[in-house]
Amino acid sequence: MKTIFQILSLLLFTSLFFLATYTMPDWLPADLYLRLDPLLGLGAVLARKEIILRVFWSLILVGVTLLIGRFFCAYICPMGASIDLLDRLFFRKKARRDLSQNSSLRKVKFFLLFLFLSAALGGLSLGFFLDPISLLTRVYALFFYPLAITLLNLLMDLLRPIFQILGWIGLARWHTPQPVFYLVLITFLIFAALIALNRYTPRFWCRYLCPLGAFLALFSPLGLFKRRVSEDCNECLKCRKNCPMGAIEEKPRNTRLAECIQCRTCADICPKEAVSFSPELKTSPLGGEFSPVEISRRGFLYSFGGGMTLAFLSERTPFAPLVSGKEGSPGSGPPDWKPAMRLANKTAMFAEKCVRPRPFGPYPWRRKITPRSGRPF
Repeated sequence: MKTIFQILSLLLFTSLFFLATYTMPDWLPADLYLRLDPLLGLGAVLARKEIILRVFWSLILVGVTLLIGRFFCAYICPMGASIDLLDRLFFRKKARRDLSQNSSLRKVKFFLLFLFLSAALGGLSLGFFLDPISLLTRVYALFFYPLAITLLNLLMDLLRPIFQILGWIGLARWHTPQPVFYLVLITFLIFAALIALNRYTPRFWCRYLCPLGAFLALFSPLGLFKRRVSEDCNECLKCRKNCPMGAIEEKPRNTRLAECIQCRTCADICPKEAVSFSPELKTSPLGGEFSPVEISRRGFLYSFGGGMTLAFLSERTPFAPLVSGKEGSPGSGPPDWKPAMRLANKTAMFAEKCVRPRPFGPYPWRRKITPRSGRPF
């Protein structure tokens, strides 16, 4: 059942991506997954210091997580579906380490969450590197989309003689311009590294690094559907060995509810059928005990300070000449142009036209600026 939902979600994500250049109905926007991402929504609100209407889409996911639990990571997240698919392809038969008891690694995603939010509070968005939906959208836009265009052009080149013989002039002259992006290499390397980490343990990114998963983990223990273990359990530990998130402790009745993604793998593999996910307001004493992840105050302060420092330095480096340049100096724009560009950079992830980057940059509406006077031609 989980695999079917993952395939459908991945197909929907891919379809919306390739349909981004067309006009979509209001109930099915091209950036649907970006709108449902509560981490991007909260980051945009913190960056702009105002309420954004599109953020309310993400409240749907937060509300369902409060009701069901952290189901998004197992059934809907396209990054999780991609990781599971490639994991079965490359690492299914590989012997991997058991890192499920390494609590220090589990803290990393919470530190990255605080880093993300504090940087957003300072006006810097780290969604490109940290948020799974934004990162996978970039991977599709900068790598898979140009690759698909290349394969399409190669196919048309092979079929062009046949089209000419048949007199299909339109198809014989068909050629799609090849997009080229500067960030394709670094984007591909980041995605390849996330997949390669599965060599050590399944869903390494989801377990230890994903800040969106950490955000949803804050609400997951409040859900009605929790893993519960009956007295029929003989502690064979099959559930613990096969849990993709390592959410089951050495005592199989104990569950890290913040890490459980409701995949129900433990219930399917249990030989005694002792595991269930029944809705109850209170946690049964025989299963579903909450094993919290302790986050030190020092780690929180380091993450918060690191995010604010990154936001401070991002506007004082050679990579931000438009922000640091003085009015009237070479490379600067008119007085009202720099704040507009900064605001656009902070919230570009919510622009429908930015779902697929353009070959000429993400801001095709930008006018030419004279280098000294700062006035448009």
